[in-house]
Amino acid sequence: MDEFFKQWTLYLAVGVEAGAGLIIGLAAIEAAVRALILFFRRTGDAEEIRLKLGRWLALAGAGAGVRACRRCAPHRGGPDVG
Repeated sequence: MDEFFKQWTLYLAVGVEAGAGLIIGLAAIEAAVRALILFFRRTGDAEEIRLKLGRWLALAGAGAGVRACRRCAPHRGGPDVG
């Protein structure tokens, strides 16, 4: 039963990391497209583009933090952290 929970929490951690990677990739694409539009049309707000990208990256960073916590958590039968 212990192995079952270990395996599923690992799957969850990998899923969270994949989601964070997807968010970062989509945010970078969105920011690049908006920056190109701003460059050619000269209409829009560059600050808004930076803020949107920052929000997406903060969201992805929070997801990556969850995975880091999972990896660092001590488990029964393993060495203690610290």
